[in-house]
Amino acid sequence: MTSASKRGFTLIELLVVIAILSVVTTLGTVTLVQLWTQWGQIRTISKLDRTADQVFEQIEKDLSATVSAQIAGAALKGVSAQEQDDARYHKMVLESDSFTVPVETRIATGTVTVLAGYRIDRSGDQSKLVRTQTQLRGGVASSSDIANGVVELQIQYAGAGGDWSDTWEQPFNPRALRVSMVLVDPGRPLTNQAARQAVIPVRVP
Repeated sequence: MTSASKRGFTLIELLVVIAILSVVTTLGTVTLVQLWTQWGQIRTISKLDRTADQVFEQIEKDLSATVSAQIAGAALKGVSAQEQDDARYHKMVLESDSFTVPVETRIATGTVTVLAGYRIDRSGDQSKLVRTQTQLRGGVASSSDIANGVVELQIQYAGAGGDWSDTWEQPFNPRALRVSMVLVDPGRPLTNQAARQAVIPVRVP
């Protein structure tokens, strides 16, 4: 056996190996952090998508139960509004549209016609979409939270000719609603956001 075969690693060789391992470890850590962040964003967007679907389904449920304006004595009414005094969103101009529609619903004593309404409530820690319900005959009112994290609600209404308007005050119901929303993750409202839109028909004039 020669003396060369017994030679160990030199200090320079050890330093080179340590440097290479450090670079590989750093790259691996950065990649892992990036993948974890992307996975978190994907989960958040999926959650916001599910929330938007739930809102659209609830609105569609009400619009499918719409009562004719002639029978109810009231038609769908849409109001356009903007708000820009919410410091949580850098005082941005936020669409805060609302609408009410007469629908038929079941209660403990039978079937009644109520005025169902949708609006954004910013009074608490979180901006949320609220559904109100008022009996047309009796005046009994109630409200329920539909979804947290809805910061913008914009609604447009399709007339008989297919044109879209930002408000609706006709004595009859529109042909369809185009509902646009901006949703945020309440934990990170300025970074995790999603915008969703749906066109929902109104089958009763």
